[in-house]
Amino acid sequence: MSTKVYIDQGVDRKKITNLKRLHDLEVVHVGHYEQKLRHADSIPGVFMLGVSTLGGGDYLAGDDIDDIEDIMHPNKVSDRFDLAHLYSAYHAKCEYFVTNNPKDFIRDIRNDPSSNGKREELEKILTGMKIVTTDELRKLLSGESFPVPA
Repeated sequence: MSTKVYIDQGVDRKKITNLKRLHDLEVVHVGHYEQKLRHADSIPGVFMLGVSTLGGGDYLAGDDIDDIEDIMHPNKVSDRFDLAHLYSAYHAKCEYFVTNNPKDFIRDIRNDPSSNGKREELEKILTGMKIVTTDELRKLLSGESFPVPA
């Protein structure tokens, strides 16, 4: 059975393609939020006022999006897209959300730039999904150890 992985914009596509080949990954993303990515299947996205366009299999966000919003503090439209990516990955039952944007998804820069505080808080809400960088995913799939919050 394959591992379902959501890829955010900006990931190293060559590394993801290699990992997909080596580890039987099902790589997905919401193609109409931003550019379509080759080697990734498109999944339905969440519909949010001010961000989304209607179409395809999009669905309305539930009340559970508020808890994620409280952690991410989306102020700009681009921040709302980040929120939509994360929410869509969770509702698609992805095991991993892969991003190379630690400021928005992993670290809590406002309090401690070196912490994993934002990731820890998000993973408490998004049970069953880990937020990782491309290199962290590679280490996880290869059985290497490194500190990832439980």
